[in-house]
Amino acid sequence: MIKVSVIIPVYNSEKYLRECLDSIINQTLKEIEIICIDDGSTDNSLDILKSYAAKDRRIIILQQRNLGAGAARNAGLKIAKSKYLSFLDADDFFEKNMLKKAYDKCELDKAQICVFRSKEFDNKDKKFLLMTWSIRKRFLPRKIPFSPIDISKHIFQVFNGWAWDKLYDREFIQQNKLRFQEIRTTNDAYFVFTANVLASRITVLNDILAYHRVNTNTSLSVTREKSWDCCYKAITAIKRELIKQSLYDVYKQSYINWALHFCIWNACTLKGNSKKYLLESLQEKYSKEFEFNNYLSEFYYDKNEYAIYQEILKNGHNAKLNGILYWRIYKYYLDFGIVLTIKHLINKLYRRRK
Repeated sequence: MIKVSVIIPVYNSEKYLRECLDSIINQTLKEIEIICIDDGSTDNSLDILKSYAAKDRRIIILQQRNLGAGAARNAGLKIAKSKYLSFLDADDFFEKNMLKKAYDKCELDKAQICVFRSKEFDNKDKKFLLMTWSIRKRFLPRKIPFSPIDISKHIFQVFNGWAWDKLYDREFIQQNKLRFQEIRTTNDAYFVFTANVLASRITVLNDILAYHRVNTNTSLSVTREKSWDCCYKAITAIKRELIKQSLYDVYKQSYINWALHFCIWNACTLKGNSKKYLLESLQEKYSKEFEFNNYLSEFYYDKNEYAIYQEILKNGHNAKLNGILYWRIYKYYLDFGIVLTIKHLINKLYRRRK
């Protein structure tokens, strides 16, 4: 029996593909199929895939014209035969026991989704970086596995909207007809967040099992300027699905907080005209469409984000986003659970000076 189908979109990944494939073919879980979808690569990626497939019968190669990672993952989904699904990226690499640990955890907890921890690998400096925010412990319930309703106020905050640090029950995915959006970037957010709210049992592994490569020239994340509106397409699709499933009112606060956060994050990390277009859209269109204006500041989890949003509403593409520096520092320390300590020390110092 094939226990896990590993689905890997591949596009011009020759620099990192061998390291990725080595970390998968040497997994301690041997009962796997490795479905690699070449997405119209123009480098030597396809030749590398063929050389590995010639040595390992578990590797299946599909080819398509350049349609994007979402379409590639969907192509892999169509032919997957396993009990569980793993969606990995061709420039990342993984612990050799990743699939075994995630598979065993799903079996033990009868879970439809297993989420595990990860680290960033800075490709420029060749350093590993902590990703404490990949699983936000403060939002997890005491009892694991859990249902999304157990953390209804934070189901969109507890995990990130990418698929490579999760294992999915294939039958659950098929029954709910879940597919990836076929858009240039942010193509996994709809799949991931919709699965999170539809699952009845989600489990968590505290082990670091995946290494996400950053600071590469080949990653789609560095070309988001060409697809600045993909965040809007993802947020819209998720809202539409929540309404369709009669779950919008259940997860409304968590969803709206995430949607605002995601818009602001995109606005603060884009440049040039893309930044301008997104800020104008947030001011003129998204604020109404996603109900950002319908609630007072108390509704929002991050008051600094809300303040940034008010600045955008007032000034559009001329908004001064200097607060983003404080916002990033705040988020970083919040995940280490020491913000209250810092605030206490600041207040104490202020009282002394006074």
